[in-house]
Amino acid sequence: MRARRMEHPVRDEGVHRGGPGRPGYAAGSGIERAYNQGGRGGLGAYERGYQPGSYDRLLERMEARRGPVRPPKGYQRSDDRIREDVCEQLMEGPVDVGDVEVLVKDGEVTLSGSVEERWEKRAIEDIAASVRGVHDVHNRVRVRPAEDRPAAREAAELRDERPREQRGDQPHMGT
Repeated sequence: MRARRMEHPVRDEGVHRGGPGRPGYAAGSGIERAYNQGGRGGLGAYERGYQPGSYDRLLERMEARRGPVRPPKGYQRSDDRIREDVCEQLMEGPVDVGDVEVLVKDGEVTLSGSVEERWEKRAIEDIAASVRGVHDVHNRVRVRPAEDRPAAREAAELRDERPREQRGDQPHMGT
């Protein structure tokens, strides 16, 4: 194959590979193409098509090989930065945290205030504990009693406004 190229060299004007007077490579050949375009005969990322999450999977594999991420000796995140991250994570979570206060001292997060349901109290504690730099979480959040919840109050008001009907053929089951 090489001898055949030397017999009939391709005229090279500097556009193709190879210096003047040297045979260049044919346009579009695998060697001329860049790696991203599938040089050396393979298909490149562009020709294969982008696959969402492919880079994420690579990073996950690298992290799995590397083990747990540890900070340098003596490093500790500032309390202000931890508080900001905890607040942002809580705002993005599934719980209305408008009545919750976040305090951070020496990497320990203290949550106080009130929420509607018990699962919400546990959820915000888990969210705060997952933030990098948090050593401990003190959860002083209270679950509001049912009568203090806005939805329960509205239901009670509707129930009290509705006229009660007593039907004679059914026994009374209480109020």
